[in-house]
Amino acid sequence: MDGARGVATRKWVLCSKIDFGIRTESHGCVHRVFKKIYDVFAQAVCLEEKAKTILSCEVQISEFKDVVRMLEDLTAIIPNLDAVKGALSVAKSWLTKSMFL
Repeated sequence: MDGARGVATRKWVLCSKIDFGIRTESHGCVHRVFKKIYDVFAQAVCLEEKAKTILSCEVQISEFKDVVRMLEDLTAIIPNLDAVKGALSVAKSWLTKSMFL
């Protein structure tokens, strides 16, 4: 599995396993853990899509800052976090340099 299809397949498998854990009649503590994992996963997927969008479009620096803040607050690792931070750093550097022209 590679590329977008592989990522989509892995997301589906993970969601299926988490969903199974949530739907299975089990101890309440186990149910809460699976629910928490699912919530973090859903938020991570949403923020990853937002990161991809802002990296491919012209957006305000405030949008980069918001996404970086949200990604850093998330208890999951997002592949595009470093790319968003890098783009924000380049934008800030460019603005600083342009003020002295």
